[in-house]
Amino acid sequence: MKRNGSVGVLALGALLLGACASTQVPPYGIREGRLPPCADTRTCLSSHPEESEEARLDPLEYEGTRRHGRRALAAVVQGFPGARIVSSHRNYLRVEFAGHVTRDEEEFYFKSDAVIDEVEFYFPPYEQRVEVRAAARSGLMDHDSVRSRFDALQELLENYQNERGVGGLRI
Repeated sequence: MKRNGSVGVLALGALLLGACASTQVPPYGIREGRLPPCADTRTCLSSHPEESEEARLDPLEYEGTRRHGRRALAAVVQGFPGARIVSSHRNYLRVEFAGHVTRDEEEFYFKSDAVIDEVEFYFPPYEQRVEVRAAARSGLMDHDSVRSRFDALQELLENYQNERGVGGLRI
């Protein structure tokens, strides 16, 4: 009878260890002081220095304090069509963008559809730049649309900071 109890405890322990081993780390967030590189360049763009040229975005740069840059970016994102801030911390924003942006001549156009991209913004300490990482939640990413979105965000950020005298934010 004692043996059955020991076997049961061992089986329970093995089950718990197996459950812990299958825990997945979310594909977003800060790792070792920066945003992680893209695992699949067909579904992701990033400012990580190890990215290939086709998957690389330039980081944003700003003048002023990290707090000023983050406030400006958060304000612009909140007013951006299809955007929703899902995580906000002192040095990090994670935003869902529904739909995509296209550019015709000098104008940006927002087109609503079922596409959702998750975009991360990281403000490293003691640096006046914002690392970025954009990943398609499902399916392949439209790289041109994501680049157009960042061009539009850049333009809006510059206008926002210039109007408020905080300094320009540029890519």
